[in-house]
Amino acid sequence: MAEVNLWRMASTIARISAVTLRVVNMTQSVRFYRDVLGMELLYGGEGVGFSSLRAKDSQSAILNLEQGKPVPRWDA
Repeated sequence: MAEVNLWRMASTIARISAVTLRVVNMTQSVRFYRDVLGMELLYGGEGVGFSSLRAKDSQSAILNLEQGKPVPRWDA
C-alpha cells in the first residue's frame, strides 16, 4: 500500500472571500474596524450579534464579526 504524503500535495487557494472572528464586544469591535481602520459596514452594526465589513475596495475579503464568549486560554 502506497503512503500518501499530504505535505507534498499541491494546494491551491484562488481567493479568500471572508474571514470570521469571534468577538466579545461587538460595539467596540465594529467601531474599531469601521472608525479606526476605515472599513465599510455591509451588514449588522454595533447592537447585533453578527456584522460584516470590508475594506473600501470592493475586491477585498469580507470580515465577519460574530458575538460570542471568549475562548479559554491555554497557558503553557
